[in-house]
Amino acid sequence: MHGGDPGALCEIRGGKYRLGYGRIQGALSNLGYKVSMTTVCKILRAKGIIPSPERGKQSNWKTFVRSHMDVMSVADFFTVEVWTLRGLVRYHVFFVMNLAKRQVEVAHIGCQVNVAVMAQVARNMTDSYDGFHKGRRFFVCDHDPLYTKEFR
Repeated sequence: MHGGDPGALCEIRGGKYRLGYGRIQGALSNLGYKVSMTTVCKILRAKGIIPSPERGKQSNWKTFVRSHMDVMSVADFFTVEVWTLRGLVRYHVFFVMNLAKRQVEVAHIGCQVNVAVMAQVARNMTDSYDGFHKGRRFFVCDHDPLYTKEFR
């Protein structure tokens, strides 16, 4: 097929691939469609889609967060030192925030944070019935070693 098939190109676009014109042309060629990069360019521009290198220049972290706020949770730890009968005890508090609703949930408070504890916290957060992370696609956390391999 020469001159391009807008339907096939839009189908590739619907998959939300981050491809430039050349890669899209190559993918269509692998599927048996012969189109030029100019045709790919014209079809994408007609649909309001700019090439991937330019898309990268226009988006930043702030834009990403704002556009995904309804499907994103963020988490962090802080510590609290408490005087007890045993003396000064440090508690780790793990909290998760739903950005869209601006809700904060304390997921764990404890003196010990280890692999087993973090694995249980992850199970609780992702519970299909009432987990705090239910309906979220993105989870943002820092590189704290308390986020164990099993947690991630």
